[in-house]
Amino acid sequence: MLSLSQDNTKTTKVKAMLRLLKSFFSNTKKRSEELELYSRVKAEIDQGELEQGMLTKAFAKSNGDENIAKANYIELRVQSLKDEKLVKEQKLKVKEPTHNATLRTPSPRDIKTISRHCEAKDCIRIIRTIKAFDYRVTIQAPYGKSPHETFKVKKSSGEMTSFVGTSSFIDFIKAEFLEG
Repeated sequence: MLSLSQDNTKTTKVKAMLRLLKSFFSNTKKRSEELELYSRVKAEIDQGELEQGMLTKAFAKSNGDENIAKANYIELRVQSLKDEKLVKEQKLKVKEPTHNATLRTPSPRDIKTISRHCEAKDCIRIIRTIKAFDYRVTIQAPYGKSPHETFKVKKSSGEMTSFVGTSSFIDFIKAEFLEG
């Protein structure tokens, strides 16, 4: 019969082995993707499709040595392709908010908080509070106590509205959240 400490040791070893396997396959995929990028760059070079700015930079870094310039170009182009892929992946991760029935509605406590912030004319706290209800607010210059500051509001429905001055913004918030 196994003791508790032996069982924990086996569990720890299994977890370590799983981490090692995951790392191996993850690194294998990365190496494979990188080799594909080098192949792509070679094909571009063979077809004469060179990025002129990169070629100039590679030559400048090589101190006039053509072989070093070629190697520099390949490294710069592969890094450029990696960067393009990363940017593309980041764009895919950015999603527009969904405007459906799952949006949170203000509770009586939320209403009381919004009311208190409106009475205090505390626009920053109002903005922070209504963000939970998918309202996005930007304040354009001049920011502060100026009567001319502009509030741009994107409602949960996606509709955009603008207000000049703190009073008109607070009146809008009262109409949206406190009345009705």
